[in-house]
Amino acid sequence: MTEETEEASGVTRLTGKSARQRTQKSNNRFKPPKKYTGDIAELGTNVYMYGAKNAGNLYLKTTEAIADYVGREYGKAMRVLVKEGKESAPTEPNEPTEKDPSTVRLRKYESELKKYCHKKDEYDENEARVFLIIKGQCTLAMKNKIEETKNYKKIKEDADVPWLLEVIKGLAFAITEVQHEQWTMVQSVKRLMMMKQFPDE
Repeated sequence: MTEETEEASGVTRLTGKSARQRTQKSNNRFKPPKKYTGDIAELGTNVYMYGAKNAGNLYLKTTEAIADYVGREYGKAMRVLVKEGKESAPTEPNEPTEKDPSTVRLRKYESELKKYCHKKDEYDENEARVFLIIKGQCTLAMKNKIEETKNYKKIKEDADVPWLLEVIKGLAFAITEVQHEQWTMVQSVKRLMMMKQFPDE
């Protein structure tokens, strides 16, 4: 369809193709901002962002959401790990201290050691999963900054969740602090410019 115009009472109205194009441009102008999502659909838009004005608030909100999620999926220990950054790995049982421990004492120790190994393996596997979940809720920019951090390869191998959260927190709040400093500087310059210079000064 070609571009056409209709004139009535001195008013020109676009019809056909031209009108549609103008409508599309208008819609694009008011296009809502892109929403980022992570690897876990249930967590929705709870993601860690780098360089955003509200990165600090997003860190707090996302950490809370992930803590609740891993708590449901992997238990209380993983929730505490994310929410408080505290390790609560199982404690290895003490070896018999007697010079010649009894058979009963040895069997008890062996039983406790077996339970410990099972719980420790489960804890380590869950922590590795949580590490991947947290990394998966980071935007590409945040992931790149994390991977630039010193000793990242070793930390990744260890699946060190508290370390990962500390790095993300530092990156998120560092942006907020820089923006605050820049805003303070702008405000200071503005005050200087608005000051009136009196003749006798």
